[in-house]
Amino acid sequence: MGSPTRKTIKRLFALSRNQCAFPGCSSLLTDLSSDRTIGEICHIKAQRPNAPRYDPNQGDSDRHAFENLILLCPNHHNLIDSDVDFYTVERLKQIKSEHERGKLRNPEVSDDLLNRLINYNDDLTRIENEKQTQRYNHDLDVFRRSDMILNETNLRNALTSLFDQHLYNDRFRIAVTNYCDFCSESQNQYIDKILKQSSIYLVEVLEQLINFFDINFFMISTSQSVDIWYRLHPHLCMDRNFLVSEEEALKYDGYVAQLNDTGDDVKRGYEIYRRSVKEVLIV
Repeated sequence: MGSPTRKTIKRLFALSRNQCAFPGCSSLLTDLSSDRTIGEICHIKAQRPNAPRYDPNQGDSDRHAFENLILLCPNHHNLIDSDVDFYTVERLKQIKSEHERGKLRNPEVSDDLLNRLINYNDDLTRIENEKQTQRYNHDLDVFRRSDMILNETNLRNALTSLFDQHLYNDRFRIAVTNYCDFCSESQNQYIDKILKQSSIYLVEVLEQLINFFDINFFMISTSQSVDIWYRLHPHLCMDRNFLVSEEEALKYDGYVAQLNDTGDDVKRGYEIYRRSVKEVLIV
């Protein structure tokens, strides 16, 4: 991932004149009298994926270059990252430019001040890396446990049976219900924003499928399986050994169209979810 060079940080600190770059803020970045350092080296375009204003096309050298860095106090660092619609890349570059404009070209920066700032930000980076690792491990554990309840192969096979034969068995329904319950528990929810959003959407479309089952599927008898099977409106199904009227056939076709739409939503929701898993968790 890399980090800004000492030369870059020295130039950044010099032009900041030991002051937060946010307009109107007079906070000192490091105060020798109180032995307190609060200056945070902030990336205008984030250094981590999914972080505020991250640019995947930006290389490491540009990401940690002077032009992409701004020194802020913790309060204003949190502020710019909590409102990315207002604090855009262009706005932050303007704030940086106005703060540095007119400052001395080569002011003297002591090694003590510079080391304080660097050490403080190294600690921040270490703490953030530890948090990222904990978040990653948590989300990976959530995925692995949820995948044991309802995995890609089982879902694909069940959807195939739904689309082709308009059938499902009780094992699939139980798996879907357990999956939704699992994902709804707070301790089993993803921390990563993208994973969480895609997981919530998947649960929503799966619950819609369960609701469709409750209204439109009915248990059928079978002597060839220990599973309990359910069929879409069996009294209208033309696969049986009796004829149905044209009106009943049209009605059944309407139910099939609803089933296909609901199933397509589930399929699309799972594809979005799995894509998010591969991007964030690399599994």
